[in-house]
Amino acid sequence: MLDRSRPLWEMHILDGLPVPSDLPKGTRYVGLYSKMHHAALDGMGGQVLMEAIMDVSAVPREANKRKRHREAARGDNYGIAELTTSGVMHNVSQSIKLAKNLPKLTRKAFDMLKPTDTQEGSNPQRMNWLAPKTPLNATITNQRSFARFSIPYADSKHISTLNNVSLNDVVMAISGEGMNRYFKDEGFSTEDPLLAAIPVSVRPEGNTELSNQVSIARMSLATNINDPLERLKAINVSSSHTKTLMSDVKAIMPTDFPSLGAPWLMSSIASTLTRTRVANSVPPFANVLISNVPGPNITLYFAGAKQISTFPVSIPYHGMGLNITLQSYNGWLDFGLISCQKLMPDIHELAQHMKDAHKELLELSLKANAEACAAES
Repeated sequence: MLDRSRPLWEMHILDGLPVPSDLPKGTRYVGLYSKMHHAALDGMGGQVLMEAIMDVSAVPREANKRKRHREAARGDNYGIAELTTSGVMHNVSQSIKLAKNLPKLTRKAFDMLKPTDTQEGSNPQRMNWLAPKTPLNATITNQRSFARFSIPYADSKHISTLNNVSLNDVVMAISGEGMNRYFKDEGFSTEDPLLAAIPVSVRPEGNTELSNQVSIARMSLATNINDPLERLKAINVSSSHTKTLMSDVKAIMPTDFPSLGAPWLMSSIASTLTRTRVANSVPPFANVLISNVPGPNITLYFAGAKQISTFPVSIPYHGMGLNITLQSYNGWLDFGLISCQKLMPDIHELAQHMKDAHKELLELSLKANAEACAAES
């Protein structure tokens, strides 16, 4: 939890870390850990912030040290009464906008949730109202387990090109296969495909506001298909269906929901879910949340220090105790896996399974492409 008496962000510099073997002796190896409340920033907003505070060379930008006389902006001299009135009026206007689009949003939400059948070759897929229950879909505690790893962006892009799918489809495929292998080690299996909840940005093109403009959709991970390449094709079909639905929603989705009393409401809901442990018995909306945040493909620097990696540390939820988030940075895909420690104390095993699944998918894709080329010649 963040201290509510202060601005809802923190930044910590972790000095004196042991230097990895692939760095020159004498290198100063430092970690920068930033923590921001999700009410203020989504993944893309965080990316905008990172680009604002980072440099593109080892020589930092000149800081403007002149004292600026800030003009009194609207709201600077507001008291509690004025701020409350302004907040209420804002919420009223947003409520009116939401009410106007509510019928359309309700229809689209129904379309996204209702069972769908997709066909890819000999592998029919059905996404049901709810996801199959797994050991990770339960009430979470306040303890966390975390793992990180990186895979080359070029290798993942190569897989997507060879199979005519998106890079995000590749991410979904290795995440689903990693979970399949992890569950197998734990003695759990399900005949129904695992479903992933995926954040979808509703930002207009070119929008760089430091705000939260994201919705949620879900798609099948096709984990009931044994062949990795066939599974990847089925995931592509499911993701294409999801994209079609979300493209219609973006135009009517509000980017600023009415939020009067939201902190108290959300805290009460979280407390109730923890106390009643209802998530242990209710079928989940999805099994895992997977988020793919595009980042810069250049080297960035922080106060002259070269940035090596960016590992996201995201949020598990009651009923969805695993979050897989990745960010692309300078030729790499940096994964951050976070879970409830009670539900998944051995999260590093999942990370290894995902790396193995990625390696296997690359090898199979290269082999299939070579065989196709040989057949054509």
